[in-house]
Amino acid sequence: MTVPLTAPPQAIEIAADPAALRAMVAKTAAAWETVGETAPYHSVLTLDEYRPERFAENESSFFESGKHDLALILALLDRIGRSAESFCRCLEFGCGVGRVTAQLAATFSEVLGVDISRPHLRLAQKHLAGLGRTNVGFLQATPEDLHPGTGYDLWFSRLVLQHNPPPVTLEILNRMFAELAPGGVAILHVPTYQIGYYFKITDYLADRLPPENMHMHVTPQKAILELAWQHDCALLDIREEGAPGWIINIFVFQKAKTYSPFRKRLRDVLHALAKPRPGDRTRSALTSAFIVGDLLALNWAKHGGGVRARYRRSGDPRLN
Repeated sequence: MTVPLTAPPQAIEIAADPAALRAMVAKTAAAWETVGETAPYHSVLTLDEYRPERFAENESSFFESGKHDLALILALLDRIGRSAESFCRCLEFGCGVGRVTAQLAATFSEVLGVDISRPHLRLAQKHLAGLGRTNVGFLQATPEDLHPGTGYDLWFSRLVLQHNPPPVTLEILNRMFAELAPGGVAILHVPTYQIGYYFKITDYLADRLPPENMHMHVTPQKAILELAWQHDCALLDIREEGAPGWIINIFVFQKAKTYSPFRKRLRDVLHALAKPRPGDRTRSALTSAFIVGDLLALNWAKHGGGVRARYRRSGDPRLN
């Protein structure tokens, strides 16, 4: 079933206090530690041929499938006018057992794989060592350090964020955008709508589903776009993957190359004005003002100085 444009908004809690955030991450980590020990490859690609009893005969096809992810990355970079050679360090968030990491290591000069599961990371390290790749490092994400790793100018995550509760996904992206190098690119795959989905933190923490029942979550598109905007990251490309009852997006963001104090001040003012207040019906209009304000700031940065100079040369007192 295709999600219609008239589909109603969803009740999704996207903000959490630090204690609730750590509890959600700890629950996710425990689940992935368990499946990492029992069925690591099947947890990455849930096809029958990658179950433990059948993996040995299908190992080559499993790791070959990482080439499709690399092709996606290169195609998206080409669409925004960037090449693999223009990046210094690629961070793969949710590297799992190294299925895609191996392809990234063969393409980019330096790669950092991050995952929440120690069993998956051990297998990833073993796989990359077996290939003789020496340009790859690995770090574990934890409830205390949700997004380890810095110094990257390309960030990639696919089939990963969907397993995190919306507040956790947004905190991951918040830290990612903050550390992304100026001019850096982030490519992320995340479901943004599912018919019938809702999220309430207390319900999630009280849920006792066994780890093999993977949680699938939705993070609202609007929250992702606003977060990127707050970090001076522009949306350069967005694609939609088809799945009945779902909207799944692949976003491509690029961080501004230079810092603009004027633009930051304008963004901060509009963000403060747009905070919801009881009985306030102007939030949507003010949220739209984000975009207008950003365009004004960009336009001023590009043309404002020249306009001011022309007025001054002509003796116009308005800008003196």
